[in-house]
Order: sequence, then C-alpha cells, then structure tokens
Amino acid sequence: MNLLVNLGERIKKLRKAAGLTQTVLAETLDLSVNYIGAIERGKRSPSLKTLQKIAAALDVTLAELFYFKKEEYKLKKEQLIESLTREMRKKEAEDLFVLSEVAKVIFGEKRRKRGLS
Repeated sequence: MNLLVNLGERIKKLRKAAGLTQTVLAETLDLSVNYIGAIERGKRSPSLKTLQKIAAALDVTLAELFYFKKEEYKLKKEQLIESLTREMRKKEAEDLFVLSEVAKVIFGEKRRKRGLS
C-alpha cells in the first residue's frame, strides 16, 4: 500500500467512527461525495487545506490522520523518503510549513510515548 491508500483508509475509519456517511462529510466540507470516495480509496491526493478541513470535521488533529499501523507499510524506508521528497517538491512553501508542523507533532508524540522527552 502507498501513502494515499493508507491515508484514505484512515480517513474512512475515522469517518465511520464518527458516525458520518460520505455524503454527510462531503456536505460538511462543501466537497463532492465522489471526491471523498476517491480520497478514501487512495485515488486522489487532497491538499493540506482539505486535510485540515477533514480533520476538523472528524474532530481529530491533522497528525491523527497519519497514524497508521506499522504493518501497513509495504515500502522500504528509502522508497518512502523518495516518495515524500517527490511530493514535497511539488508543494508551495505554505504547504511545506504546515507539513513541517505536522511532522513535529507526530515525532514529538512518539518521543513522549517512548519516554524520551
């Protein structure tokens, strides 16, 4: 699985846990149901602004959208780094700043859970 598939599955899981249908989520976000479905299937790459809206609608942090189980990762570390680097080169500075802040939250929470901070 790739990052978009993992992200889509995570959004779907969180949406269902919140008791929302794709239709309700789409209406809340002023997006099409088809777009929400494509995100959940890993067929569309939502912008960071859209991800922020999804997180808010699901009452989770942006970082929580990216909490995947380790066994879901099928790519090697080097492949993940290359994939992330390619995607980051396409982004504007504002999006990279938001991504940087999300990474700080994710890595900070992992450090706290391990008792390292």
